[in-house]
Amino acid sequence: MKRKYLQLKILWALLCASSITGLTMVKANQNEVDSDVAETTLENSELLNRFHDFLDDTDSEFETYVQNVATTLSLDPNTALSYVYQNISSLSSSKQISADIVRMLAQLKYQNTPLPSNMGTNWTLTDYSNYLNTEEGQRQLQLCNIYGMDPHLLFALEKVESNLDHYNHIGTYDANGKYLFAVGITQQERANFYSVNASAEEIASKPPRTGYNYETNQIDSIPLCEDQLNDFDTNVKLGIMALNGALGLSDYDISYALDIYNKGKVGADRFREQGIVSGSPVYVSSVYQNIVVPYFVFQTSPQEMMIVDLNTNQKLHCSLLTNDVLKPYCDEYLSFLTQLNEQKISQDMIDTEVQKSLTK
Repeated sequence: MKRKYLQLKILWALLCASSITGLTMVKANQNEVDSDVAETTLENSELLNRFHDFLDDTDSEFETYVQNVATTLSLDPNTALSYVYQNISSLSSSKQISADIVRMLAQLKYQNTPLPSNMGTNWTLTDYSNYLNTEEGQRQLQLCNIYGMDPHLLFALEKVESNLDHYNHIGTYDANGKYLFAVGITQQERANFYSVNASAEEIASKPPRTGYNYETNQIDSIPLCEDQLNDFDTNVKLGIMALNGALGLSDYDISYALDIYNKGKVGADRFREQGIVSGSPVYVSSVYQNIVVPYFVFQTSPQEMMIVDLNTNQKLHCSLLTNDVLKPYCDEYLSFLTQLNEQKISQDMIDTEVQKSLTK
């Protein structure tokens, strides 16, 4: 009996010791968790403080530029800044940050503006977006940005010219054996080009078509040899260069520029002044039916963008800055976003910090 009692006493002592050890381990683990939480909280707090200080840099040329563009476009500067910050990831690989900011803020300005009544009756913004998201659409967007063209205008024109179908409009004859007088997605007239067997005299009479490349800051030149018309990129470049030339001749009068593209400068003037038709008499109205936004944005020089309001025909001019001025700030902001996301800082908290900086 005494022996059994002694065994029970020893067992009880062991159980008590085990419980104390377990509690001590739990407490130690809890302390480690608390320490980790405290350390993470401190890191998050320090990161948010550094982000806040970064946003409070009143000497930022990036924010000053956005505010200046906003003023030109009659937008609230803080609203414009907030919009750019929300979409800043799209600038990460931009080769022309200031030009893309102008495009971004033009979209903000006109997002609730209706189209003129004679536009957008044949094509919708959804149709435009669907084509833009294709491989060909994305390549054309790149070329538009390189040469300062608004893709909304180019696509609307191509809808009329070829229904955005390049490969069924190349070669010498179409699928039905009909001779192709115009070639490719932008319908370049074969008569304006020389053949590979052309004489030196004919080649000299048809000088290369040129366009300013805003990524390389040099003038690109394309020889008017008809064997290049089948290439998609070259055909699009030739169309953009011709349309840019027409816009320049018309002082960015969209209707006049489209007539020049279709009829040539002399033909457009005769049609407008005398009613003499040398191209399509309904070309302008046909292109208008495919326009899906109430504005166009063009780059007119390395230093300037132009926005044309299609409701009022007003032209707004925005100056540009070089990438080396804006890119360091843009890259640093994106670096902060990466760190904040890694620390699992909520988007609401990030937006709050941005808003706090804008309201000061």
